[in-house]
Amino acid sequence: MTEPGGDQYKGPRNEQGQAHGYGALRFKNGEFYEGQFYNDRMDGVGKHRWPSGALYEGQWDADERQGLGVYTFADGSVYEGRFRKSLRESVRGVYRWKNGEVFEGGFKGDHLDGQGTFIWSSGRMDLNTYVKGVAKGEGVRWSEDRKQAWKLKDGVEGAPTDLEAANASLAAFEQACAAKLEQERIAAEKAAAAKAAALEKASKAKAKKK
Repeated sequence: MTEPGGDQYKGPRNEQGQAHGYGALRFKNGEFYEGQFYNDRMDGVGKHRWPSGALYEGQWDADERQGLGVYTFADGSVYEGRFRKSLRESVRGVYRWKNGEVFEGGFKGDHLDGQGTFIWSSGRMDLNTYVKGVAKGEGVRWSEDRKQAWKLKDGVEGAPTDLEAANASLAAFEQACAAKLEQERIAAEKAAAAKAAALEKASKAKAKKK
């Protein structure tokens, strides 16, 4: 059915005629969404594709990317992790560039933010703390074979450092992330279950009135 603005929606509606439940919406500008709706908004779990080829698959809240999801950019780069108000925000998200580089760590406000590891296309690996996408403070760099390590200061390589101490820093980072990641996962699952329950309740209420 064509909406007043020229968009086309196919799926269930609530008593007010709003998209409500699992449906599909083709926007006038070429964008396409398929997934859960709640009171005329993308809300729950769904996938959204843009004319550029970009694709998001994951959780939504009131038309915003909210919760866990995967965003594939038009250039082929991919982010997997948590979103908040449509921005990347996670204690440990993963961003894979098309050239093979990978960052795994904190994100905030769409920037690398917090501690994380960066694997270069050459294979070397850095452990840094980032502030709005910029490496700050002390860090560690490993060689491609992980048998050598160097100190980093604001992302700049310095003197060699003890490999055992470097590996201990990496282990501490992994451990610190584990508990927070579990909290994110549980919160995301609860949010998804709550959305599904709300839709089911509304659907049953509508069926009884018929």
